[in-house]
Amino acid sequence: MFSQIFDIIEAEYGGPLERESMNVARFVTHLRYFFVRAHTGAQLADDTSTLLAAIRVAHPRADRCARRVRDVLEMRLDQPITEEETAYLTLHIARLSQPGRLT
Repeated sequence: MFSQIFDIIEAEYGGPLERESMNVARFVTHLRYFFVRAHTGAQLADDTSTLLAAIRVAHPRADRCARRVRDVLEMRLDQPITEEETAYLTLHIARLSQPGRLT
């Protein structure tokens, strides 16, 4: 599933990720904790709509990419992904896409 997620990000940004980087390692760690939360039914779900909106405005491309990743995760895990989890995906993807992060 990680390869599929990386493929989505690389397609959105038009270049390969530096898969050995610290930011990719952080993203993988986030995904692993997400999988645990999803498996135990404990996804992040706070009513922080102002923060979520700010993240979307600040990182529209990363948000679009995160929503594609979310769609794949929902299909593969057969459960909905919360907006809060999607926002954290957006933040990680935004960090990955900063100049110098893609090779």
